Amino acid sequence: MKPRELVEHCIEAYTSFNSKKTTIDAHIELYLTKIDCADEGDGVFIKQVVYGCIRFKKLNKVVLTALYFKHGTEVSREDYHLYMIYSYLTLIRLEDMGVPVFRKFVLAQDSLKMFVWMTFIFNSQTLNKWMKEEWCRIYDEQYVEDELIARLLRNLPEVSDIIERLRELASTCDEDDVREGEEKCKLPTTKVCVLYACASRVSTSCVSTSHGTRLRMNKIYAHTSHQYGHSLPCGLPVTSPCAQ
Repeated sequence: MKPRELVEHCIEAYTSFNSKKTTIDAHIELYLTKIDCADEGDGVFIKQVVYGCIRFKKLNKVVLTALYFKHGTEVSREDYHLYMIYSYLTLIRLEDMGVPVFRKFVLAQDSLKMFVWMTFIFNSQTLNKWMKEEWCRIYDEQYVEDELIARLLRNLPEVSDIIERLRELASTCDEDDVREGEEKCKLPTTKVCVLYACASRVSTSCVSTSHGTRLRMNKIYAHTSHQYGHSLPCGLPVTSPCAQ
C-alpha cells in the first residue's frame, strides 16, 4: 500500500475498535481480513500503529490538546485522528522508520495540514513550554528530556528540509483550485514575499501567485505570525504578503 492508504487504514482500524465487544488483537486480525491485506509488511505496520496509538494515548492527548489550543483556527476537528497517527509516528517511530520513509508519509498528506503539524511539533518552544510539563506528569522527566524532546530536536536538521518542501507545496496553487468544466483563464499574478522560520533557520522566498494561492499563503502567514509573534527569532519583522 502507499503511505496515504496505510494511514487511512490505521485511522479506520483505530476508530472502529470497541473494547467492550472484542480484544484489540481479534479486532486487528478481523480488520486485516476484511480489507484483504495480503502484504505482511502492511499488516504489521497497521498493527503496530494501532497498538502504539492505544499504548501512547495519554502522550498523544497532550500533544493534540496543545495543537488544537495553539492552532485551533488552522486545524480541523475532523483531522483529529490523522494528527494522532502522525503524533505517534513522529514522537515514537521517527528514528525506526528513518527520515526518508517518514518524509514519504508526511508528503503523502495535504501539504498545509502537514506544514502546520511539522512546524508545531519540531519547535523547541512548543516542546518545552507546551508539552514538557504535562508529559512529566505521565513519564519520568529524564525520559521526556532524553527520549521525547531530544529525539525530535536531533532530527531537526534533516526534517527541516521536509518542512521547507511543505512550505513550497502549500504556497503553490493546486490544479484542483480550478473547478472542473470552467474555462481556465489567465489571472493576473502578484508576487508575494514570505518569511518562514523553523527554529533558528530563516528563509525568504518570493513566489508568483493567483488569487487561489494567495488564500493559502495567507494561512501560512497567519500560522508563522501566530507561532513566532511579531518578530522572527533573528529579529527580522514578520511582514504580511505584500505586492511588489
